[in-house]
Amino acid sequence: MLQDLEKFVPATFLLISRIGLKTIVLLKKVSDIFIALILISVVMGANQLPKGETVKIDYTFGILLMPNWQEPVTFSVLGFHEGRLVEKKHISKKEFILMASGKLKSVVNPEKKDLFFKYGVPQCKVVYDQPQNAFLLNCPVLNNLWKLRYQVYPGDPIEETQSVESGSSSKSRGWSKHLTGADERQLQMLEPFGIKKYQDYAIGKDAFDLIKAANDPSFVSRYK
Repeated sequence: MLQDLEKFVPATFLLISRIGLKTIVLLKKVSDIFIALILISVVMGANQLPKGETVKIDYTFGILLMPNWQEPVTFSVLGFHEGRLVEKKHISKKEFILMASGKLKSVVNPEKKDLFFKYGVPQCKVVYDQPQNAFLLNCPVLNNLWKLRYQVYPGDPIEETQSVESGSSSKSRGWSKHLTGADERQLQMLEPFGIKKYQDYAIGKDAFDLIKAANDPSFVSRYK
C-alpha cells in the first residue's frame, strides 16, 4: 500500500495512522499537509457528536445570503453543541415564518413564542383562516433580503432589470455594488450580523436584526 501511495504522493516522509478502516496520511510538504487535513476532516467528522452519549443541542435560526432551489436566500435551523455547529436543516420561507411566529411548534421554538414580535421585526403577521383551515402569511419584510447580495433577482435575466429606473420593468433591482455580490464597504456593513463572507450565517438574534436592517430606510440608504 505504501508503494502505491508513494507513486501518487510526492512526500519525503509518511506517517501512517489507522483509525478504523480509514488511513490518514500525514505529509511533510505544506501542500500535502493541506490535503491530509481534508482527509482527517472526512475521517474524523468535524461536526460529529460523541456516539452513545446524550448531548444538549441548542437550536436557533440562521439566514444565509445564498440562493437554493426554492428561495433567493436560505433559511435554516442550526444546532450547536458546545459552540460547534453539529446540525443544519434548510427550511422553506413558509416554514421559517410559521416556526418563528410560533404557529408551528419546532425544536428551534418549542415554546411557540412570536420571535418577530420579540425582536421587533415589523410587518410579519400570520393569521389562521378557519374557513380555509390554513394560515395566511403576510411577511413582506423577508422580500428585501436578496437585495443585500444581488443586483438582479437570482434566476431572472439581467436585461429584465436594466430599465427598472425608467419604469419599463416590473422587476426590482438589488442593492449590491456588483452583479452577484456586495463590495468591500457593503460587506463591512454586514459584519455586525455575523456575515464576513457569503458562506456565513446570520444566526439567532442577528438573523432577525438583518431582516430589520434590510427594511430600514436609513440602513438601506447607507448600504446602496
